[in-house]
Amino acid sequence: MTYTVTNLAPGLEYKFRIVAVNIIGDSSMSVSATFISSSIADPPSCPGLIGSTDLPSITFGWTPSSSGGGSAILYYNIYVGGVVIDTIPGDATTYTAMPPVLVIGYSYTFTIAAVNAIGVGP
Repeated sequence: MTYTVTNLAPGLEYKFRIVAVNIIGDSSMSVSATFISSSIADPPSCPGLIGSTDLPSITFGWTPSSSGGGSAILYYNIYVGGVVIDTIPGDATTYTAMPPVLVIGYSYTFTIAAVNAIGVGP
């Protein structure tokens, strides 16, 4: 049998004791069990990057974030030069950039950041 306690404040300590009840009466209380509610989730960790080039496009993939920070990854932001150029679903693991995003002869720095309900990861 399980019981879920909801609406606990994050990071606080809670103590629980159990009593069995039947038609004869109540049992003695159990020894208390102490729990600390989990803290609020953090932003996800950084995905690992893998890339390949097939001009005039570039396709890169990544390994998913090793930690969603306690909250599911909702989407990934794709950045070029620190500016978000696209947002893709959280279950995606590849992205292809092509013209007009890319101009042959220019250098680009792509960055991928996982996003969960708490915020943007590194």
